[in-house]
Amino acid sequence: MWCNIPCDGYNEKSVLPLAWSHNPLTTLKLMCNLLDRSGTGKDDKRGFDAAAYWLHHNHPKTLASNLVPIAGSFGGMGDLVRVLYRILSRQDVRNYDDDDDRDIEERMFAVDDKVALERYRSDPDYRFLHDRVSALFAHCIKRDIRILKEWMDRRDGDRLEITQAATFCEDCATFLCESVAKEVY
Repeated sequence: MWCNIPCDGYNEKSVLPLAWSHNPLTTLKLMCNLLDRSGTGKDDKRGFDAAAYWLHHNHPKTLASNLVPIAGSFGGMGDLVRVLYRILSRQDVRNYDDDDDRDIEERMFAVDDKVALERYRSDPDYRFLHDRVSALFAHCIKRDIRILKEWMDRRDGDRLEITQAATFCEDCATFLCESVAKEVY
């Protein structure tokens, strides 16, 4: 199974296309299972990033159409921001070292908004992914606002069940935040 092979050692030119040609749905599920929401710390974000990068370049609508299960069931909203950043910066995950894991949020701001806007205008696959990520963030924020208002009206001690979408918007570049804000308001 390709996901048991360390990211540095597999050859995406043969393994992912082969798995995809055999069974795309199973391959997608295996890719998503590289993310871990159980809190055990046994996820393989590097492997997922490499697979998402490959998927965007080979089947971009499949990646963009599966953002909800990626963010909700397997990963989180932060994973979507990270994947969008890697695609925007044209950064294949295999080309970064371990220190990059720690400062990716800082580097996401280093990508000039002019670069993001140019890519958005010139690359329809990137634009579709960006719009889908923005729409998902906006949907979650609208839902969270509605839940917060209902909770405040009840003034009970029930626990709030909201997403982390607003939190991750803090870590987004201006262009993505602007897109989310346009969707919300």
